[in-house]
Amino acid sequence: KDGLARTIKLADEARKQINKIPGIKAYGKDYFISKGANNFDETKLVIKVSNLGITGFDAYKIMRDQFNIQLELSETHLILAVLSIGNTRSDIEKLVAGLKQLSKNYGNQSLKKKAAKFKYQHPETFTRPRVAYHAPKKYVKLKEALNEIAAESVMIYPPGIPLVIPGEVVTKEIVQQINYFLKEDLTVLSDSKDGYIRIIDKEEWEKFDDYKE
Repeated sequence: KDGLARTIKLADEARKQINKIPGIKAYGKDYFISKGANNFDETKLVIKVSNLGITGFDAYKIMRDQFNIQLELSETHLILAVLSIGNTRSDIEKLVAGLKQLSKNYGNQSLKKKAAKFKYQHPETFTRPRVAYHAPKKYVKLKEALNEIAAESVMIYPPGIPLVIPGEVVTKEIVQQINYFLKEDLTVLSDSKDGYIRIIDKEEWEKFDDYKE
């Protein structure tokens, strides 16, 4: 309990320091409650960096490669740092110093890249993952996978949440998202490489009893 209280205090101090850095904003509990959230994990530092003219993806890689700071995840406008009871004040000082240098290097300007906006829609489930796993498969280029049935999971890391799993229909939205994240040079976790995706081979699958029209 004491360790958690100390961690929350460190996170609060970090937010205050980060919010003094030009072009960078660390959101706190009040912000998320005002947006309708029931609560907020105060050990998490949600940090907006896009006013520096870079994306969260850019900031994530810069903080890792130049300052040896491993963040939890990134997206177009934000980065996320998560504190634990093992973190110390020196860790906070290192994070703040890295963000100050980021601000100094990239200035205070609007995001130059066009931000991608995706409306999340739960993919249509054509069949169960287990059935898809055992079905005949083939590899096709991503652009040729539209409306086909995925035979593998495709995840973007961070955070590692699947965009599609076996048995779900590959929609236009999913193809656009994968292409966007590939262009941003994020890690795409899948069994396929070089712009390919594994799908169910419907022609072969029709020969099986578990085929679903």
